[in-house]
Amino acid sequence: MNENILERLQQPLDPARVRQRKGPGGRSLAYLEGHDVISTANDLFGFEWSSQLVGAVEHVATAPRHKTVWSKRERRRVPVKDEKGSPLLVPTGMYHVTVAVSAAGVTKSDVGRCSYQGDTPEAHEMAVAGAVTDAMKRAFRQFGSQFGNSLYDRDTSPNGKGRPRGNPAAAAFWKEANAAIKDGLSHLEVKAVARTAEDVGWEKALTALRQRVG
Repeated sequence: MNENILERLQQPLDPARVRQRKGPGGRSLAYLEGHDVISTANDLFGFEWSSQLVGAVEHVATAPRHKTVWSKRERRRVPVKDEKGSPLLVPTGMYHVTVAVSAAGVTKSDVGRCSYQGDTPEAHEMAVAGAVTDAMKRAFRQFGSQFGNSLYDRDTSPNGKGRPRGNPAAAAFWKEANAAIKDGLSHLEVKAVARTAEDVGWEKALTALRQRVG
C-alpha cells in the first residue's frame, strides 16, 4: 500500500458523511451508508478493489414476533391485530454472512448480519443483501477512519458517559479539524489535540485546536 493511500486513510472522517439511527434503549448510533463506503473505496483505491462472500450464508430462525406498524397519532409502533382483536404474529429470523474485501494488496474480512420479519421471498432477499452490506462495511472498517472505524472510538471525558465520537461536540471538533488540515495544520498536530479529549472532553479539545490554528 503506497504512502499516499495510507495518508488518506488516516485523515479524520468528514462528519457530513455520518448518518444517525436509533439503537437499543433509544440511543443514537452513528454509521456510514453502504453506498458511501463503496464510493470511498472507489476514490481511494481507483476501482482496484474487490469483495467476495466467504463460506456459506447462515440462516437462523427466531421466535415469531408481534407485527407492528408506525402510528402517526401515537408517534410509536403499535401492534397489528386480527379481526378478533388478537395481535398478529409474523415469522422472524436473521442471516449471517462473511465477506472479505481486498484492496492495495491487503485483505480484511468480517461477519455481517441482518434480521427480517415475514416469510416472503422479498423479506429473505433483503435480509441477505443487508447482511452482505453489513459485512462489507465491517471489513472495510479495518482500513481505518475513512471507513468509519473512528465512529467506534469512545469519548471517555470526565462525565464518564462513554459517548461515541459521533456526538455533536466531537463532530464539531472533526469538522474544524478537517478545515484546519486543508489550511496547513499537520495530521500529527490534529491527532495530538484529539487525544487530549480523553482527559478534558471534546469542547476543550476544540478550544485547543482553535488556539493552534490561531
